[in-house]
Amino acid sequence: MKANDMKDILTTGKVAQLCGCSPRSVAKWFDSGLLAGYRIPPGNDRRFHLEDVRKFAESHGIPLREDSPQPEPEPTAEKEGEYFTFVSPTGVVGGIFYTQEAAQDAAIKAGFTASHVKRLVAYSV
Repeated sequence: MKANDMKDILTTGKVAQLCGCSPRSVAKWFDSGLLAGYRIPPGNDRRFHLEDVRKFAESHGIPLREDSPQPEPEPTAEKEGEYFTFVSPTGVVGGIFYTQEAAQDAAIKAGFTASHVKRLVAYSV
Protein backbone atom coordinates (compact mmCIF):
# COMPACT_ATOMS: atom_id res chain seq x y z
CA MET A 1 0.00 0.00 0.00
CA LYS A 2 1.38 3.41 -0.96
CA ALA A 3 1.86 6.22 1.57
CA ASN A 4 -0.81 8.31 -0.18
CA ASP A 5 -3.28 5.43 0.13
CA MET A 6 -2.73 5.34 3.90
CA LYS A 7 -4.25 8.83 4.24
CA ASP A 8 -7.48 7.36 2.90
CA ILE A 9 -7.62 4.72 5.67
CA LEU A 10 -9.47 6.00 8.74
CA THR A 11 -9.81 4.84 12.33
CA THR A 12 -13.13 4.71 14.15
CA GLY A 13 -12.16 7.91 16.00
CA LYS A 14 -11.37 9.79 12.79
CA VAL A 15 -14.68 8.71 11.20
CA ALA A 16 -16.47 9.91 14.35
CA GLN A 17 -14.64 13.23 14.08
CA LEU A 18 -15.63 13.61 10.42
CA CYS A 19 -19.27 12.71 11.09
CA GLY A 20 -19.59 14.71 14.32
CA CYS A 21 -20.69 11.70 16.33
CA SER A 22 -19.28 9.31 18.91
CA PRO A 23 -16.89 6.46 18.02
CA ARG A 24 -19.52 4.09 19.45
CA SER A 25 -22.01 5.24 16.78
CA VAL A 26 -19.43 4.47 14.09
CA ALA A 27 -18.82 1.02 15.59
CA LYS A 28 -22.56 0.31 15.59
CA TRP A 29 -22.88 1.42 11.94
CA PHE A 30 -20.03 -0.97 11.04
CA ASP A 31 -21.32 -3.85 13.18
CA SER A 32 -24.80 -3.56 11.65
CA GLY A 33 -23.42 -3.51 8.10
CA LEU A 34 -24.43 0.08 7.34
CA LEU A 35 -20.84 1.33 6.98
CA ALA A 36 -18.28 -0.70 5.00
CA GLY A 37 -14.94 -1.33 6.64
CA TYR A 38 -12.66 -4.06 7.90
CA ARG A 39 -10.87 -5.21 11.04
CA ILE A 40 -7.12 -5.43 11.60
CA PRO A 41 -5.29 -7.73 13.99
CA PRO A 42 -4.17 -8.12 16.69
CA GLY A 43 -6.72 -5.96 18.52
CA ASN A 44 -9.45 -6.40 15.90
CA ASP A 45 -9.61 -2.60 15.43
CA ARG A 46 -11.90 -1.24 12.73
CA ARG A 47 -10.61 0.66 9.68
CA PHE A 48 -12.54 2.49 6.98
CA HIS A 49 -11.80 3.77 3.48
CA LEU A 50 -12.46 7.50 3.17
CA GLU A 51 -14.54 6.97 0.01
CA ASP A 52 -16.82 4.48 1.83
CA VAL A 53 -17.29 6.99 4.66
CA ARG A 54 -18.17 9.74 2.17
CA LYS A 55 -20.73 7.49 0.44
CA PHE A 56 -22.24 6.45 3.78
CA ALA A 57 -22.45 10.05 5.02
CA GLU A 58 -24.05 11.25 1.79
CA SER A 59 -26.62 8.45 1.73
CA HIS A 60 -27.54 9.09 5.39
CA GLY A 61 -27.57 12.88 5.23
CA ILE A 62 -24.59 13.33 7.55
CA PRO A 63 -22.48 16.41 6.82
CA LEU A 64 -18.75 15.67 6.99
CA ARG A 65 -16.50 17.97 8.99
CA GLU A 66 -13.24 17.41 7.14
CA ASP A 67 -11.54 20.34 8.84
CA SER A 68 -12.33 19.33 12.45
CA PRO A 69 -9.35 19.76 14.77
CA GLN A 70 -9.30 16.89 17.30
CA PRO A 71 -11.64 13.95 17.78
CA GLU A 72 -13.90 14.41 20.75
CA PRO A 73 -13.89 11.76 23.49
CA GLU A 74 -16.40 8.95 23.36
CA PRO A 75 -19.31 9.56 25.75
CA THR A 76 -19.32 7.10 28.64
CA ALA A 77 -21.20 6.70 31.89
CA GLU A 78 -18.03 7.87 33.66
CA LYS A 79 -18.02 11.19 31.77
CA GLU A 80 -20.66 13.70 32.70
CA GLY A 81 -22.02 15.92 29.99
CA GLU A 82 -24.74 16.59 27.48
CA TYR A 83 -25.08 14.76 24.20
CA PHE A 84 -27.69 14.97 21.49
CA THR A 85 -29.39 12.59 19.11
CA PHE A 86 -32.34 12.63 16.78
CA VAL A 87 -35.11 10.08 16.85
CA SER A 88 -37.27 9.42 13.79
CA PRO A 89 -41.04 9.08 14.16
CA THR A 90 -40.53 5.29 13.93
CA GLY A 91 -38.02 5.32 16.81
CA VAL A 92 -34.77 5.00 14.84
CA VAL A 93 -31.91 6.83 16.58
CA GLY A 94 -29.63 8.81 14.29
CA GLY A 95 -26.39 8.62 16.29
CA ILE A 96 -24.93 10.59 19.18
CA PHE A 97 -23.63 14.11 18.60
CA TYR A 98 -21.66 16.45 20.81
CA THR A 99 -23.58 19.59 19.85
CA GLN A 100 -27.25 20.27 19.36
CA GLU A 101 -26.44 22.00 16.06
CA ALA A 102 -24.71 18.88 14.68
CA ALA A 103 -27.70 16.72 15.66
CA GLN A 104 -30.13 19.20 14.09
CA ASP A 105 -28.09 19.36 10.85
CA ALA A 106 -28.02 15.56 10.63
CA ALA A 107 -31.76 15.30 11.39
CA ILE A 108 -32.64 17.83 8.68
CA LYS A 109 -30.34 16.18 6.12
CA ALA A 110 -31.97 12.84 6.96
CA GLY A 111 -35.40 14.32 6.17
CA PHE A 112 -36.59 15.09 9.69
CA THR A 113 -37.06 18.34 11.55
CA ALA A 114 -35.04 19.93 14.31
CA SER A 115 -37.88 19.00 16.67
CA HIS A 116 -36.75 15.36 16.42
CA VAL A 117 -33.52 16.25 18.29
CA LYS A 118 -33.40 14.94 21.87
CA ARG A 119 -31.01 15.88 24.67
CA LEU A 120 -29.12 13.07 26.39
CA VAL A 121 -27.30 13.52 29.67
CA ALA A 122 -24.57 11.22 30.99
CA TYR A 123 -24.09 11.11 34.75
CA SER A 124 -21.26 9.61 36.73
CA VAL A 125 -22.39 6.69 38.79
